[in-house]
Order: sequence, then C-alpha cells, then structure tokens
Amino acid sequence: MGRPGKKYPKLPALFFPFLCILLISVASPCFATKKARQPWDIKADKIMFFHQSKVFIAQGRVQIIKGSLKVYADKVLYDKTGEKILASGHVVIHMKQDILKGERGEIDLKTSTGRMEKAFLYLKRNNIHLMASRLEKVGPEEYHATDATISTCPLPKQAWKFTCKDLSLTVNGEAKATNSAFEIRDVPVFFTPWLYVPINRYRKTGFLLPSYNSSKRNGVGFNVPFFLALNDSMDLTFYQHPMSSRGWMEGIEYRHVFSKEDKAVIRYNFLNDKKDDNDFNGDGQYRGNDFRWWIRGKLDQALPRGFHAKLDVDLMSDMDYLQEFDNGRMGFDASNEVFKKYFHRSLADDADEVRPSTAQLTRESENTFLALHGRFNDNHYFGERQYTVQTLPSVYLHAFKTRLLDTPLYYQLDFDYTDYWREQETKEHRIRMSPGLSMPVNLFHWADLVVTGDLENSIYVAYGEEASGDRPNDTENKFRYKLQTDMSKTFAREFRFSGHSLWHHSIIPRIQYLYTPSKRDDDIPQIDWHDDLSKINRFRFSLLTFLSNKGDLGHGHFSYSDLVRLKILQDYNFNKVHSINLPQNLMNDRPKEHLSDTYGEIEFRPLKNFYMRYDTTYNYHGDGFLSHNIWWHYTGYLGSSLDLAYRYHKITDVNEINVDLQAALTRAWSFMFHIKQNLKENRQIESRYALRYKSTCWALEGKIKTDSDDTAFLVNVELLGIGGWGTGGF
Repeated sequence: MGRPGKKYPKLPALFFPFLCILLISVASPCFATKKARQPWDIKADKIMFFHQSKVFIAQGRVQIIKGSLKVYADKVLYDKTGEKILASGHVVIHMKQDILKGERGEIDLKTSTGRMEKAFLYLKRNNIHLMASRLEKVGPEEYHATDATISTCPLPKQAWKFTCKDLSLTVNGEAKATNSAFEIRDVPVFFTPWLYVPINRYRKTGFLLPSYNSSKRNGVGFNVPFFLALNDSMDLTFYQHPMSSRGWMEGIEYRHVFSKEDKAVIRYNFLNDKKDDNDFNGDGQYRGNDFRWWIRGKLDQALPRGFHAKLDVDLMSDMDYLQEFDNGRMGFDASNEVFKKYFHRSLADDADEVRPSTAQLTRESENTFLALHGRFNDNHYFGERQYTVQTLPSVYLHAFKTRLLDTPLYYQLDFDYTDYWREQETKEHRIRMSPGLSMPVNLFHWADLVVTGDLENSIYVAYGEEASGDRPNDTENKFRYKLQTDMSKTFAREFRFSGHSLWHHSIIPRIQYLYTPSKRDDDIPQIDWHDDLSKINRFRFSLLTFLSNKGDLGHGHFSYSDLVRLKILQDYNFNKVHSINLPQNLMNDRPKEHLSDTYGEIEFRPLKNFYMRYDTTYNYHGDGFLSHNIWWHYTGYLGSSLDLAYRYHKITDVNEINVDLQAALTRAWSFMFHIKQNLKENRQIESRYALRYKSTCWALEGKIKTDSDDTAFLVNVELLGIGGWGTGGF
C-alpha cells in the first residue's frame, strides 16, 4: 500500500514511450509546442526525401536525439501526408529512464494510436517489465497487449510474473487480464480466467497480498485485504480474516492525510467468536460476550483562528481481546506502529484494562495557552465500570509569565474547570484559579534567584448520591498560598581537543525551597495531586552537568550534541513524608522521613549510532538501592539495531529484561528477535522471532510469537508493485 495523501501525476502508463514515436514528426501541427520546435539531431547511413509522396526515409543505424528523447532503429519512415510513422529493425526508444524495444513499430498521428511487434517495455517509475508479441495503443489512455508477461522483476530470470493471453493497462497503472496465470520461476502456481491487479508502487484500488497465520488458540487463518483508493488523500482497506477455531473476523481501516496537521487513521475489527472459552489464561475473570470487537483511531485537525483538535479513540468489547488477537496486520503491534508513524502517539499498553479515549481542542498564542479536554476511561475491571471517573469535560487556561508594566515583577495565571462524572456514587465539579507573581533577582552576578508567590483557590461542587445513600456536602471552598524560591548558578567553559573540535562543559547547581501551609482535606474529593492539601516545607537540591560538542552552522548559529549528561536530585522535608512515590497499598507500611531518596540519571552518547541511559534511586533508611533502569541502543550495519532495556524495583518486585534485535545479515537476509524475560522468576514472558528475505521484486517473511498463553506463526509474501510493500504485523 502506498503512502496516503501524496498526489501523483495522472499520466497513462505507456504515455512516455509512445510520445517518443510521436515526437519524431516535426511537421505535425498537433505537436507545435516549444519542445517540438527544438532542433533534432538525426544521424543515419542514408537519408532520403521523396517530394512527390512527401515521405522521409532514414536507413542504417538510425539515431534520433532530442533532449532526453533517443530513438534507435535500422529504418524509420515518415509519411507526412498520411501522418504515419514506421520504425523497424531493432527499435529502441529511450525517454528519460523509460525504455521501449521491439522489431517493428507503427503510429497514426491523427488518431494517436499505434502498435509495436515483439515488444518489451520498461517503466522505471513503476518498475514494470512488460513483454508482448503485440503491444497496441488503442485509445488516448488505453493499451492492449497480446500474449504478454508482466512483472516487477528484472529479466532474464524473473522470480515471479503474470502471463496473460490479453492484457489491458489503464492510465492509473491498473492491469486487467484474461486467461492469466501466476508463475514462480516459470512454474504455474494458479490460474484465473479474469484478473485485476494494481501493478504500481502508488495507491491503487485492488486486492493486497494475503497473509497466513496459525496459532494454538485461533487455528489456521488467512487475512485477505482489499484496498480502495477513494482519492489522492483518502482510502479504505477491508480485511477478511477467517480463523478455523474462532470464526470470521472482519476489519476496516479508514485513512486520510490532507496535510501534516490534518490526518486521521481509524481501525475497526469485529468477530462472532465461536470458541467456547470465556476464561482466557485461567485468571478467574470471565467474559460473557461472544460478539467481540475493537475500535481505535487517532485524528489531528487544524482549525480556523489557530485552534488544533486531536482525537484518540480506544474502545473494545472485553478485557481479553488485545491479548488473544494481538498478531497480524490489524493486531495490537501493527496498529500501534501505524499510530506512532503518523501521529507520534502510542496506544495504551496492551495489558492495560482501562482504555483511555481523549478529545482535546487547543490554542496557543504568544502569552496564553487554552485547552478544552475530555477523557473517557473504558474500564474492563469487573465491577468497577460504573464507579470509573470520567473527565467530561475539562477547561484549562495558562497565562505565561508576563512583565507587569515597568516593574521587576512578572505575573502568571492558571485556571481550570473539570467535571468528574461517574455512573454511580458522587460526581464532582472543581474550579481552580491560581494567580502568581514572581521576581528575578541577580545576586551580584554570583547566582540567579527567582522568588514566586502563588494564591490558589479551589471550589468543589459535589452532587449525586454516596454509596451509603447520603447526599454529599454540595459545596466546599479551599484557599491557600504557596511561596517558592529558585536559585541556580551556571558554570561553563569551552575548550578544544586537538585544536579542532569545540566542546562546551556546563555545571548547574540548583536549590529550590517550597512552602505551602496545610488545610483539612477530609471534606473534599481526592481527585488528583491538586487536592492533596498537606503541608509542604521542603528544600530540593539538584545538580545538572553536561558535556556538549559545539558545531558552527554559520551566520552566528551553533548546534550542540550532548556527549554525556548527569543529573542528581535530593529533597529535605522539615515535616516527615514518605520518601518514595509508591502505590497506596504499599505506601501505608512505609515510614515517613525527613530525607527523601536520592535520584540520579545519566545519558551517554559517544557515537551517533550509540546511546545509553541509566537511572537509579537510593534509599538512606535501610533499603539501599531501590531501582535500576537501563536503556541501551545501537545502530549498525545496513540499519541493524540492538535495543536492551532492564527494569528493577526492589519494593514492587519488578526484575525483567527486554531485548530487541533487528539484524541485517546481508542485503537480502534479515533477522528479528525480541524477548521479555522475568529474571526474578526465571520465566519468559514473551518471545518473538522473524526471518525475512528481500529480493529486488519480492520478499518472504516468517514470524513466530510465543507467550504463556499461545504460540502463533505468521507468513507474509510481498511482491514489489503488487499492492506495495506490506507487513503482516507481529
């Protein structure tokens, strides 16, 4: 499938080669263009002109050149009266990068029709190789070939080809054939009395190549896509995916790309599941639905007056859907890759049983940012859907720091309104306004200090009915203030290595102090961190240092690329608090301390193709190192890559490693490997393997995926130019 949204010139597939023949006639009035009036370079062993019949004849190593047009033949005849041209004997016509060859060619200038005997046509734009005993131009945009073979594989030994008794090519590069056979290495694979194929690298309506899959749970299946190009920027793809153990799954994908800021992809699958298994993976969680479906999509839309809209939809029928149907072109991984490619936004993790769908409208100006936001949480935890909080809607306004008249003061403002709704129990409205003033202070060029004061007032309106049946206290008002100081100093130095490379080293120590008095919060809903009215009396110490290479872009502009970056963070609280942020069920048993855990992170990029990041948390109150996270990425030969991620957390019992390898063994062969391993239990969570062979005109890919619940096998065959290069997902 080609890329959506790109416009392509609407020219007949064989237009250029036949144009070569037509342009031979300088006298023809229908070609009296500026290009036709350009001089011709004609060479031949012998050139004759018959005045009475007005016929030109060139014989013997005829060579006609005009710009990018080159015509070679043993003999060329032009009948000026009849407006016909004949070329014979080893006819070769070059037009830019397209080539037409044959034994004998004839063209009628009055009707713009013609034919070539024993013809060979190569269209580089489409990578089409066409051979025919007779090739005819039968209309302004129609061509017909007899006893033809067509392929995107180069001669002489074509890996695959279509042989056709009669073949028609249209202006859009569509091939319609009768009595056609598909051959692999000259061995017939299947025969069809009628065939329609879009042999083009671009977006054309037609069937895409099917994929084969097999798994223990789903049985044997085939996915047959049909691509419908609605116009240059919109398309639909229909998926038919029968599975022997589950039934017939159908899918549809809609896409449009009108611009970088105006695009959408929506995918929908549904299945009447015939498998009698409603307790997937034996977790004791039962689903009662047989009609199963999943709809997901993303949209970006630019609107008038600087507004931008974004929509993310993720809804499904049951909690097990993404775990059971995660393979193939319409599976979770393939869908997630599509969204990351076009929108740079991912789906929630496939193991998350709360699927968020959001809609937002934003506008940013020089001084303000305005956002209207709504979020629906599709909760699939049993018994919790009716109590799930939905954000319907939320309005947020932020006024950036702006100087107050000619004073040294700067003002800013935060305002938000949110309606928190749920099917049962209490609903809440919250209105929050927080104006603030700040003043930067230069401490005698020794350090930079910013002093900030904020006022915050929150109004809560509760309605509905509590679980006890009581009516909630309908209105509460909470007011408090916040004082903050932020002092930092930048130490920087530039130096050179070996007199060539310019380097920039910076060290930035920073001290922040925050004070907020406590307020009673037992009579207000606990919605998010804004509703935590605990007292804050805290110093925060941090250190940031980085070493960067400084590149001169010219005209006073420079670029910096970091070699290494190090950050350390530590809090001291005058009132004791939990030293680490954990889920509430784990926080209750943790002691409160003055000194927080120390957080540190380092990023290292010694080469353009190598990157490493590591962060850790250290507890001073008996636990030692609480967490380790490592990300490691390397890119090598022919785009090969190796990604390694290690996660460890002492309290939450996380100890796992993820490895992703994309290895180009040769220019034709590549191998993919992915593994997710639980090191604590010495248990493999998931593994994937793929082997791919890519030739000049076809590719074969086999994939295996195993996890604790299933083993799946998938095969994709791809033919270059037949529906484009596709992937079956993994």
